[in-house]
Amino acid sequence: MRIQHQCKTVALICTLFSPFLSFSQTPVNSDSVLHTYHAVRFSKKESAKVVGIKQAIVPVGLLFYGALSYKSTPLRKLNLEVKEELWMERPHKQVKIDNYLQYAPLATVVSLNVLGVKGLNNPKNQAGILLMSQALMGTAVFSIKHLTRQLRPDGSSHTSFPSGHTAEAFASAEFLRSEYGHLSPWYTIAGYSAAAFTGYLRMYNNKHWLGDVAAGASIGIAATRFSYWLYPKIQKEVFKTKETNTVLLPQYNNGMFGFSLVKQLGNSKRPKTIK
Repeated sequence: MRIQHQCKTVALICTLFSPFLSFSQTPVNSDSVLHTYHAVRFSKKESAKVVGIKQAIVPVGLLFYGALSYKSTPLRKLNLEVKEELWMERPHKQVKIDNYLQYAPLATVVSLNVLGVKGLNNPKNQAGILLMSQALMGTAVFSIKHLTRQLRPDGSSHTSFPSGHTAEAFASAEFLRSEYGHLSPWYTIAGYSAAAFTGYLRMYNNKHWLGDVAAGASIGIAATRFSYWLYPKIQKEVFKTKETNTVLLPQYNNGMFGFSLVKQLGNSKRPKTIK
């Protein structure tokens, strides 16, 4: 009977996060981004696709589910059932792998760059998009945690909703998908599998409810998708010329978010646009 309950829980979690894997089937047009050290530029078609309604359905749905899980009696009951099956029926020592697994997709992007595997953007623009995504995700998670003040399942603090670990994991997974998913769907599958397992471990460690994990996943992927839409628009507004050796990068300092301009000094030949 216990095995049946555990299988049911795993199946439920897989069903909840499986829609994210559909992103692996989303075609990416590499011609819409310049693989140069210049401002990121998307075609109008690509920009619309990045934040299109279809792309927003799953993140919005998960965020709505997460918020509703604290108000809806059936969903609150489901939160308790998952906790009972993962923790109360067989108490165990907490594992710490989730503290590292959340960064696995991001580490994969860095490793691929080091190995010379070209992503959708060059490393400099990848850094800009990533930092913007991290800033948006971190601000959203921190703000919502302190506004809602939901008690964790283990009673350790009132910062349960949403799951920051899960938000980080899914933000990184979406970053990996966006940069390398067009080369192979396995990058997407691996990234989102690591992210989903991170969310599972947060519940396994009795640190979060199922609703917290769902909301964290929503915020993470939404932050990255929005950054891919916003970053090139900011670049376009700041740099009016088609070619530039200056890049706009988000920065974080003493609890404050902002932007910095990085300009390449010295004369250089005008690089060719890669089509």
